[in-house]
Amino acid sequence: MQVDLIFPARGKENRKLGWMPVAYIDKASCPTACVLKGLRGCYAEYGPVSWHWNKVSAGLIGDDWLTFCDKVVSRIGPRSIWRYGVAGDLPGLGDLIHPHDMDLLIAANMRRPVIAYTHKPVFDVPEALSNRRTIADAITKGFMINLSADGVDYADRLISLDLAPVVVILPNAYGRREKSYGSSQWLETIGEYRDRIATLPTHTPARRRIAICPATYTDAKCSTCRACSKPRDAIIGFPAHRAGAKKAELAHLVARDVVVGEPWVFPEHRTMAEVIAEETAAA
Repeated sequence: MQVDLIFPARGKENRKLGWMPVAYIDKASCPTACVLKGLRGCYAEYGPVSWHWNKVSAGLIGDDWLTFCDKVVSRIGPRSIWRYGVAGDLPGLGDLIHPHDMDLLIAANMRRPVIAYTHKPVFDVPEALSNRRTIADAITKGFMINLSADGVDYADRLISLDLAPVVVILPNAYGRREKSYGSSQWLETIGEYRDRIATLPTHTPARRRIAICPATYTDAKCSTCRACSKPRDAIIGFPAHRAGAKKAELAHLVARDVVVGEPWVFPEHRTMAEVIAEETAAA
């Protein structure tokens, strides 16, 4: 399995991630049952992300798993946050998380803060029990993993496991309108955005709160927010950001049978002033 660990040049980092190392994982790691595969909504199958991912998956760039783990140990700072799997999934072909390769990654990470998501199945397939055990072991040993849900019903099912934090895909309507994805040129003010989404559903059918990712409607960055690298109660929602039919195809997964609530906010998000104050106090 091929993996590429990238350290963006300062000033060239992803607008929403902020500066952090990112890893691209071979497409073979993606679960066979993922509903987003085959250009049905997976952001990694479009644009510049897909160009790099295709090269990694073809073996044209990147490293083998052991070399990748060595780089995690030697090149990522001991307290630095990083993004595992900006494209791709946890180690293992198809639906299975490979326990040995995951152990190597956990050891290499050495409890660094990490943002990682998985679509690997934890229900309804022969690999599910092994996957649940591997995920639980990883979190216990300091490698945080978020379970990705394709809809609110499935998010409730994942939460019921009491295994790991959960994230969910949301219809495009929950995203703040911008000139183009990732452009940081908003087409509506934050007030207009909050007014527009104020009556949209904010909870799952089981009344679990969903908080929209602050990096999708403000200039917040994952590198400072870090919510996905920590345990939490709220389900974090990510609005779909593909155009037209792709977004409509996703919308039916997440917008039914939920109640109307208060506006989407993420009260645990820290401002830049708070981040700077915390870092100054820790220095």
